[in-house]
Amino acid sequence: MPGITLKNIPDTLYQRLVDIARQHHRSLTKEILFALERHVQQPSHDKTELLQRIRAVRDRYPPNISETDVDSWRLAGHDFGRYQSACLLAVANPLCG
Repeated sequence: MPGITLKNIPDTLYQRLVDIARQHHRSLTKEILFALERHVQQPSHDKTELLQRIRAVRDRYPPNISETDVDSWRLAGHDFGRYQSACLLAVANPLCG
């Protein structure tokens, strides 16, 4: 199996990787491999497809939703999740309209 040597890793990044590896009960090497695999396997989204998905979520809610509305719904116990919150807040973005 091929190997990679990393040089000039910033101290803060190195320490963060060590901390995360410890939290996940992995070696530093396994944690770095896990992070690389996760990053490489993430699907790239076509911008047109992403806008369609944003509009689909946005269309399920009333028009002119503000960040205050989303915050009040969240305080009332509604969990939107990161993706859905971003879609809701995209209402105000003219590029998504």
